Amino acid sequence: MVRSLLAVTLAAASLSLASPLALGQAGGGSGRGGPTTGSAAGMTIDFGGGTVRDFVAHLQEQTGEQQVVIKNDLAGNAVLPPIRLTNANMPTAMAALEVLVDLGSIDGFEVSNIGGAYIVEAFGSDDASGSLGGADFVFEGGSGVEFMSAIKKTFPDANVVARGAARQANIPPLRLSNIYLSGVLSSLDGMIIDASGSQPKLRLVVEDRRALFLIDAIEFSSPREEVQFRALSLAHIIGAGGVSEVDALSAIEAAIEVGGGADSTRIQFHEETSLLIISAPPGVIGIVTQVVNTLSDASVDAREKREQRSQLESEITVAHSRLEYFSEVLAIAEQRSERATAAFEAGQISESQVHEHRLQALEARAEVKEAEARLMQLERRLRAYE
Repeated sequence: MVRSLLAVTLAAASLSLASPLALGQAGGGSGRGGPTTGSAAGMTIDFGGGTVRDFVAHLQEQTGEQQVVIKNDLAGNAVLPPIRLTNANMPTAMAALEVLVDLGSIDGFEVSNIGGAYIVEAFGSDDASGSLGGADFVFEGGSGVEFMSAIKKTFPDANVVARGAARQANIPPLRLSNIYLSGVLSSLDGMIIDASGSQPKLRLVVEDRRALFLIDAIEFSSPREEVQFRALSLAHIIGAGGVSEVDALSAIEAAIEVGGGADSTRIQFHEETSLLIISAPPGVIGIVTQVVNTLSDASVDAREKREQRSQLESEITVAHSRLEYFSEVLAIAEQRSERATAAFEAGQISESQVHEHRLQALEARAEVKEAEARLMQLERRLRAYE
C-alpha cells in the first residue's frame, strides 16, 4: 500500500527487492542483471547486484545516454544489492541507488542533480570532504556570516566561502544530527530567503568545487523552483519500539506545510520498503531530511528507554524472588535457633551449638535486609521511567 501526503500523487516506480535483501545489505549477482526494457520515462530495470559502476552502465544501456557521472572510485566501487524497478524514470532509479548502496566500507554516499546530470559521490576516511562529517550541526539562525561561523565551529577544516549577498542573507535555524559538511550545505542549496528591508527575495546557491564550497545568493524572480528527488529510509524510525508510521508521516507533512513548500512538493511513502520518496525544491528536501534525523534520534531514545525499563523489570522480578527465598531461610533459621535455645536450657546441647544456630539466623537476617535494599533501589529507578 502506498500512502500519499498533502493530497497529491506521484507516479512512483514500483520497487521490488529480491529476498533476502534488507536496506544497506550487500547483494550478489553478475552486476549487469537481466534484461531492461522500456523508455527512459517508463523503464523496467532488472539489476542482479554488483557495483555502482555496474548499475550506471546498466542504466546507460537502457537510456542510450550518459546521464550519470561517478565522481570518485570510492563511489564507483560501492556495492549494490539486486534492484528491480518497473515503470521507473531516472529520478526514481537514482533514488533507489542512493538508499540501497552498502555503506559498510564507506562513510557517506550522495547523489546530486546538477543541470540534468546526476553526480554520484562517496565519502570515506581518506576522502577530503568525507572527513568533514559525522557531526551534529546546530545553527540558531542569523546572517550568512554567522552561518559561516557555525560551519567553522563544527567543521574546523572546512573550506567554505560565502560571497556577496549570501553573507547578509537571513538564514533560518538548522539542527542536523550526525551529518557531513556536504549534507549541511545541501540543505542550504536552493533555500529561498524572504525579502527583508532593502534586500530582495534571494535564493541561495552552493557550488562544489571539490576542494572548496562557494555560497552565493541570487535574486529570486521565477515562481518555478528547481525540483529535486530524494528517497529517505524510515525503516529505522517506524516499527516495533519506534515512532509509529502515522506519527512520523504526520510530522513530515506538518514540517512541509510550515515551511511553505506544500504547493511545490510531492511525497509518497512506500509502505512495503519503508521508503519516503520526495519530489520537491531543495529547501523542502532539507526540511524533510532534518525532520527525519530528529525522528531518528527520538526513536532511538524511546527504544533505549523501553529496553532499560524492561531490564529493570526483569531485575525487580529476580530481586523479589531473592527476598522471598531469604525470608524463608530466615524463618527456618529463627525456628532452629529457638529450638536450640530450649534444648540448651534442658541440657541437651552445648552452648557452642546454640551460638552456631543464632549466627545462622543473623546471617539470614542480613541477607534479607540486603535483598530489601536492592529491591527498593530498583523500584526507585523504575519510577523514574513513569
